[in-house]
Amino acid sequence: SLQLVLTRPLCKTTTHNDRCCEHRSTVAAESTAGWVAHTESVALRDVVAVRKTKQMAAQAEALAELEAKHEEEWREFRERAETQRQGASKKKLKQIEFALQQEESDLRYRHHEELEDLEGGDDAATVEEPVVVEDAAAKRREEEERQRAKKLAKAAKKKSKREARAKTDSAKAQADAIEAEEVRRNSERKKECEAISKKLVEINRKIKDVAADGHCLYRAVADQSGSTYTSIRATC
Repeated sequence: SLQLVLTRPLCKTTTHNDRCCEHRSTVAAESTAGWVAHTESVALRDVVAVRKTKQMAAQAEALAELEAKHEEEWREFRERAETQRQGASKKKLKQIEFALQQEESDLRYRHHEELEDLEGGDDAATVEEPVVVEDAAAKRREEEERQRAKKLAKAAKKKSKREARAKTDSAKAQADAIEAEEVRRNSERKKECEAISKKLVEINRKIKDVAADGHCLYRAVADQSGSTYTSIRATC
């Protein structure tokens, strides 16, 4: 009977001690889990910062390379344009200028497109990093920035197209004006030649074309005097 009385208190005490141990273990586990979650959050932010830094560095390097390429293309264009202008006649020079204006417009538009693709698209030099889940507010801000940048790029593209179209229209108008002037001059010359021919018919004369080789005066005198170009040139 005595043994039974002594045993029961010991059993109750043992159960209470076990419960206390379980409670302390639970609190310790929760504290450890909270510390681990905080550590992971800090590490996550560090990963995001490193990734963005690498992406910005890669994009800056790609932009520098693209600008150097554009500068080299402009230099080649200027040299090619200067070579084409040298030794060209006045009429040929106008055609060359029209073609160069069109080429310059195309080059300027292509450079704008390449810069837009680099700034707005996924760069080949982007450093691959683990996918990071960001909060909704950060994603919303990024989406707003992306939409704003897209609108600005679209507006710049439209402006570039308008400028290119204006240059093309201006060059075309200039070429049309040159062509109209040539037609007018030819028309006046034709009228003048017809009037002269009419007068010459009355005195039994006619117009004879002479080769425009720089010696037309000597050849005209030789033809009218019944002589030769060589003798007239030697006499003069």
